[in-house]
Amino acid sequence: MSRILKGAAKATYPRFNPKVTGAQLSQIHIACKELGISDDDRHAMLMERFKKTSSRDLSRIQADRLISEFKQRGWKKKAGKVKPVNGKHAYGKQRFESLGHRPGMASPKQLRLIEVLWRKVSFAGDDTAQDKALREFLWARFGIETLEFLTLEVAGKVIVAVKEMNVRQS
Repeated sequence: MSRILKGAAKATYPRFNPKVTGAQLSQIHIACKELGISDDDRHAMLMERFKKTSSRDLSRIQADRLISEFKQRGWKKKAGKVKPVNGKHAYGKQRFESLGHRPGMASPKQLRLIEVLWRKVSFAGDDTAQDKALREFLWARFGIETLEFLTLEVAGKVIVAVKEMNVRQS
């Protein structure tokens, strides 16, 4: 049985609620334009649903909800441009090569391996959803926001964890 002490401070934990990304802002504005939603209507929508005056004040989760609503209304995101890395597309063996080999950090080859293993265990539909799910997994299990920030030690742990997930699904 636990005791509650008078005057004892409750433990508070910071909540991970990052701000909307530039890509999400672009999607919101493009969707509004293509769906014929005026700026005034968009601002009213933001105030009604999220109590925000600007889309810049949204969290990533709120922005995702708004984008999902636009998709339900019939908006479809068009394929974006592939950004070249070192003059080549950021897929295959070129993926993460722009990071180089950083002392104490995961190698590009390890990062590619994690992505490949994750694609095998992820239930998310498209690449964007799988990338988002991977980022959420990294944050929840390891406190790391993206693959690029993985240290050599943590990369090994991530690889083992994702391989174990693959074994459990088999």
